[in-house]
Amino acid sequence: MKSSLYEGNKTFTVVEKEKEEPKAGEVRVKVAYCGVCGTDMHVYHGMMDNRVNIPETIGHEMSGTIDALGEGVSGFKVGDKITVRPLDNRLEEPSDKGHSHIAKKLKFIGIDSTGAFQQYWNVPAFTLHKLKDTTDLKLAALIEPLSVACHDVREVP
Repeated sequence: MKSSLYEGNKTFTVVEKEKEEPKAGEVRVKVAYCGVCGTDMHVYHGMMDNRVNIPETIGHEMSGTIDALGEGVSGFKVGDKITVRPLDNRLEEPSDKGHSHIAKKLKFIGIDSTGAFQQYWNVPAFTLHKLKDTTDLKLAALIEPLSVACHDVREVP
């Protein structure tokens, strides 16, 4: 499969690599679309090289279908259309205000770990959001940035 690696110094390289079997609690997603986020542009310009494990595949604004299920994954099946909420907060409890997206050790999937700029992507099943069968995957790649924008608007007094 093809994967785009950020090499640092404004350089990406497309490489061939083997598909990996999903580990327990993970799914393998066949990536349909992946957007380029402003954060990805910060990575490209070297502004996040202290966070990205170079060389690394980045990307998180995506849509796709489930290709394989790891052991213990339930509630999903091969072929389900999904998008990913790219936040991994398994290392600690939510903030004192109860927000699961605010944590000192929060990991951003696609920056702090391997991302979606590849044909197949293994992700923790708890990050998935199942989409309707009729959902256009091209539009679904915009769900994550739209969610961020909606959240920001709700927070304005």
